[in-house]
Amino acid sequence: MEVVCNASPLISLSKLGRVDILHIVFDKILVPEEVWQEVVIRGKQDFPTEASRVEDACAQGWLRCMSCDLPTTSRTGMYPELDRGEAEVILLAKQQNVSTVLIDDAAGRKVAESLGLKVRGTLFILAEACRRRKISTSDAEDILNRLVHAGFRLGPEVYAESLREIRLLR
Repeated sequence: MEVVCNASPLISLSKLGRVDILHIVFDKILVPEEVWQEVVIRGKQDFPTEASRVEDACAQGWLRCMSCDLPTTSRTGMYPELDRGEAEVILLAKQQNVSTVLIDDAAGRKVAESLGLKVRGTLFILAEACRRRKISTSDAEDILNRLVHAGFRLGPEVYAESLREIRLLR
């Protein structure tokens, strides 16, 4: 399955050294130019190890940076409530006829869903890898806890539900 990915899943999973989980769940991950700039180019200053891990995924061929074929003004003007990366994720998905996007931010998820896109996020990726028996439930629990400790924003209810879902996969 092919998806278009925003920055949050890439950054969150690469912080833990587990960007590979994306490839466990999805065959091909497209990343719009703005997300690439945020995660890799500008990211080298703030989180060089994580940026390098994402670059390595691109070198392996399962993650691919792509540009949108729309004027710059259209990218942000169409979805003013979103940051540029989220807007490009949605536009690239539409342009490439990709039905699923990976977005964690609530506003981005809402816009993408309103346009008929299937929206998944970092927690889905983790649960799906566990569901497919590519990682164990204990590994999934550990990764979930490490995500939270690394600063992944997650309300207590969503955390509890995610933990419950993972434990049901035993």
